Amino acid sequence: MIELICQQCGNHYFRFPYKAENSKYCSLGCFHKSRIGRPLSQAWKLKISASLLGNIPAFKGKHHSAEAKAKLAKAHIGKDYLTERGRQIISQSSTDRVVSEETRRIMSSKTKAWRAGIKSDPEQLARFTARLQLARHTKPTKPERYLNNILEKYFPYYKYNGDGRLGVTLGGLTPDFVNVNGQKEVIEVFGDYWHGKRARTWRETELGRIMAFNSLGFHCLIIWEHELKELGEEDIVMKIKDFSGMKRIATEEK
Repeated sequence: MIELICQQCGNHYFRFPYKAENSKYCSLGCFHKSRIGRPLSQAWKLKISASLLGNIPAFKGKHHSAEAKAKLAKAHIGKDYLTERGRQIISQSSTDRVVSEETRRIMSSKTKAWRAGIKSDPEQLARFTARLQLARHTKPTKPERYLNNILEKYFPYYKYNGDGRLGVTLGGLTPDFVNVNGQKEVIEVFGDYWHGKRARTWRETELGRIMAFNSLGFHCLIIWEHELKELGEEDIVMKIKDFSGMKRIATEEK
């Protein structure tokens, strides 16, 4: 064994003779610390760039098929990888960050140039818009899928419209479910988090949403996320029947 001195921490360490010639650091941690603040050489930049493009076989990365990408994306939907402590750290770091005016100017000019470039390419703009919608909010959500299964079973005339697939918008709002039998009725699924304490506008609250649709002549039923978890299927069906008037009609027929 040959005794060496770490170029980062200065501690003595030992290596076998065949490893001692190129050894400079006692551990991987010291190697990473030595790289902090040091710019990459031009050769390494070219290797990294080429590896991303897949031009050099030795550095060529693995390219997943479209089917594999879809499976990977589906596996991550609905999973929460951040702990509460992690969220607090990220939130605090964003709050404490101070961006200089020069940095703001550079970021603004680059963003404007990027927008001008992407708007000139319709295909690229369409792909970006699709990715942006997916990143903002995955539609339909899990509560919406659960309610959609109930509606398809008992009330097939209510169709899902939360992602705009039916093209129905009312006063700038896109109702989750729309009655397609000609009745002016919509059903909204409210997430406990976003429409509770995090509601930013009046129309994001339960009463505000109902009044917004009522002003346009539409009746609105709000079903909360916690209701879908706490109530059974029969209770949810009864709530929708009371809203749509089916229970009143059945009573009159008797």
